Amino acid sequence: MSFEFLLIAAAVAMFSSGCGFWGRRRRRSWSIERGDGEINELHERVEALTDQVSDLQERLFETEERLDFAERVLQRGAGVARGA
Repeated sequence: MSFEFLLIAAAVAMFSSGCGFWGRRRRRSWSIERGDGEINELHERVEALTDQVSDLQERLFETEERLDFAERVLQRGAGVARGA
């Protein structure tokens, strides 16, 4: 994955966790500036994005495992060919 993806994933994770003090403070100001329905919609969108990031991380992990396996098989095949 690219650095940009990791940066977005980190931002989503921080935003979904509320960013500590800043997040709590910012949420209070959002309650004043925006309606509660809009805040709930934003939280739902963040949760959906967090789920998507988790799914992509799982798929990346599985892909890396398959690549590692393929590399091992190719190395064994190259070793057998040299030894024959």
